[in-house]
Amino acid sequence: MKSLLPTLALISPKKLFAILFLCTVLISLPSMSNFVRASSLSSGTKDLEVAVEKLNYWLYGSAEREGWQQFLLLSQLNTQAALGDQADLAVLQKIQSRFGSDNRGLKHPVFQGVKTALDNQVERISASRQRSIPSLLADAKSDFIAGSVEQLTQQRDQVIADIDALIRHYRTKLSSRKRALLFYDLQLDPIKSYLADLEIEVAPEVSVEKLDSMLRDVQADIDKVVEEIDAIPVTPGPDKEDEDEDEDEDEDPSKPESDDSDAGLSLSGPKDDILGQILVGEGPSEDQAEKTLKELEVQREVLEDKRIVLRKRRKEVLKADRPRLRQRSKTVRQLRRYELVFEKMASQKGDPYFVTAATSLKQFSRSFQYGTSGNLQEEMLDRLGDIQKNLMDLNDPKKARAANGNLGSSLGWLDAAGQAPSLVTAIRAQHSHPNAYLSIDGNLLSDLVAQTISDRSPLRQIAFGRLVRGCTETNGSVSLQLIDNPNQIQAQLQLDATIASGAFVQQGKVQVFTNSHGTLSADRQILIGIDGVQSSDTQINANFQSAFAGTNSSIGLVNRIAEKAFTKNQSKANGLAAQQAKEQGLTQFNEQTDEPLTKANENLLRFHRKALEKSNLFPAIRVNSTQQHVNVVVKQETNATLAAPNVPHQFGVNPQIGVRIHDTLVSNYLDPLFSGKTFTNEELSDQIASFTGEAPPGLTGVDEQGEPVEGFSIGFTRVRPIEFEFVDQKVRVVVSGRKFSQGENEINAGMKIIMEFKVHDDDGQLRFGRDGKVQFEFLDPKRTTPALIAFRRLLDESLNEKSKTDDRQAELPKNLIPVKQVPQLADREFAKKLRLVQFRSDGGWLYLGWNHESNPGDTFGWIHDLPAIWKR
Repeated sequence: MKSLLPTLALISPKKLFAILFLCTVLISLPSMSNFVRASSLSSGTKDLEVAVEKLNYWLYGSAEREGWQQFLLLSQLNTQAALGDQADLAVLQKIQSRFGSDNRGLKHPVFQGVKTALDNQVERISASRQRSIPSLLADAKSDFIAGSVEQLTQQRDQVIADIDALIRHYRTKLSSRKRALLFYDLQLDPIKSYLADLEIEVAPEVSVEKLDSMLRDVQADIDKVVEEIDAIPVTPGPDKEDEDEDEDEDEDPSKPESDDSDAGLSLSGPKDDILGQILVGEGPSEDQAEKTLKELEVQREVLEDKRIVLRKRRKEVLKADRPRLRQRSKTVRQLRRYELVFEKMASQKGDPYFVTAATSLKQFSRSFQYGTSGNLQEEMLDRLGDIQKNLMDLNDPKKARAANGNLGSSLGWLDAAGQAPSLVTAIRAQHSHPNAYLSIDGNLLSDLVAQTISDRSPLRQIAFGRLVRGCTETNGSVSLQLIDNPNQIQAQLQLDATIASGAFVQQGKVQVFTNSHGTLSADRQILIGIDGVQSSDTQINANFQSAFAGTNSSIGLVNRIAEKAFTKNQSKANGLAAQQAKEQGLTQFNEQTDEPLTKANENLLRFHRKALEKSNLFPAIRVNSTQQHVNVVVKQETNATLAAPNVPHQFGVNPQIGVRIHDTLVSNYLDPLFSGKTFTNEELSDQIASFTGEAPPGLTGVDEQGEPVEGFSIGFTRVRPIEFEFVDQKVRVVVSGRKFSQGENEINAGMKIIMEFKVHDDDGQLRFGRDGKVQFEFLDPKRTTPALIAFRRLLDESLNEKSKTDDRQAELPKNLIPVKQVPQLADREFAKKLRLVQFRSDGGWLYLGWNHESNPGDTFGWIHDLPAIWKR
């Protein structure tokens, strides 16, 4: 296995850094986001999110869109849907009342879908917040929800209804040829027919699976007793007299003879029957005190009797239940095939109708699998035990990462099985926080928007039937002021100007001169959400005062008459000047703001439409504003993972542009791609190339020198197969495999391959590259084998020998903004003037911050926090 996996550690550092930086851009420029969102989050959260997306998709372009937005509080609903399990219950209930009103239009299925999801989410969140997590966990152990034919039938019918909605939608959207091909690829008609004809049976009370579980428990107890027997020290045997006594006791005729007949095996028999005791959970209690050899032998005999009875009963149950079990196995496999059909099409289609049908099918598939299982309750108890342990391990820094991954996996299982919904919601609300934040300083935005107005123009207009001529000078500014809004970005564009003019009126040979001065103010409210830009009508005010400035006549009487006439009309003149200034200012202000606002709205609507059409590719995003900042918050989690376990810290740095990314953002994106799957080197090459733009040499079949490399495969773990960790001012990449093979060689054991990268300052040039040797850890040190140890040594020699000669380090710009890798930033003067003031990789969070160099000649007293830049 000499060439096995040597290229996993040779991903270009430049590409790797570009990926990490793209994470920041994915937040600040959401249209670039390609994070895969899980097709099944916690059911309440996912159902509401998809229902809201479908409503927004349906309203797009509708003339009634703005009316419904206001009536249904859609900006607040979008925010609460993105908050998921951390939503504000009071706000949800307020929105719920709107959807429950008597408006006839709300009877449409799209509105009803949101109403149903809202009702379920409110009920689920409300129940989760009435008690603590320990209380909910304790209750969950006794609150088992058994699968029922009625419940599974309802879910099955819902899948059919969602597929019908998908068909109706595509009939109006696609041409007949494209529609026919899509329906064929999705197998919509076969899926509908299969589901409609599906006969659902649940497991009997005493099932083969339950008996198998009990047999495993009994065998474990037997093994334990055998260990205890083996541990008893060897002592001299009893003397002959004692032996004779024991033999006499064994042959006591008053003792009942053993009976292997079927008597007493009926489930309706008395509880002192062995099988009855087993099935109702009773039986001989185990004394934890030290036992004698004889007591242990008796205990083993009792357990052996249990095993005999259970095996016999299993044969009986299996014979009766075999047809159901065979059909169940076929159905589970077929439903999984249909799931895969939708998964394969997800890269092409991702609109809410598609996502709804895919999610509904997946939820039913899981519900059928778990609801028809005969051992569901035992599995649930095992999962609850795992959750209890992992909740405790979250407080141990050494175990927290593994506990976070395992906890997410257990919660995903509970949710898919329809068990303990309140517990799942409560844990996610407390331990799964947003994993990315973008903050932009309001003063920076104001500086970018600010404009100064300085205009001198001739004046020529008719006033009171006379021609007025002169000159007007206007000086002012346009500024932006942010406003607190938890659901949108709200701002106010303000115009403040002073206007001064000198004018004259010709009356025969006499020219009458006047001066005037005044103020003009205007403001326009702007609301920016994921679903577009809204703006209010401009409010404008003007105040003018005019003064008589004399005439060109030297005759006093003429001047007095002119001044008297001016005084008589002065108030009217002031009002007229103010009105004219307002009309002119309103026209100019609207002309200057309408175009950029319209363009921004079109771009945002285009992005929102694209996001809805590919809603399966986007994480939950919400925006808000305070008087100081614009904020974008991102949460990326799946049904089997949690987001950030905590919120980022403050380090005394308040950058104008701040980005905070938790490593779960990247790991949760990679989980659906790799979790539990096996990839050949060619398949792995395609996956890596899809998000880095290139594949490492060796994965493509040849190494850097063009020499052929033998193909291999790697089976990834189900929990956290590939992790990006932001720790110790470095970036750590951890690849966890459970199976490795190449040619005829195969290693069936778990191993972690750990690589660390860091940024260092090399005489003023920043470089990004691998730091130190590649490290290896066994997933289960107790299960190591000589083959696995040899494999580890081989990898160590191969990868670390390569690293000695490998100087594949990327040169980075001083502000860490790789504009060449981000087309939206290329040739942007603004990006070039951003100066790095924070770069920290600590406690799972990556902190990046920039200030804008508005004047290169200034001396800046900025606080810098750059521990992730290592000095040579």
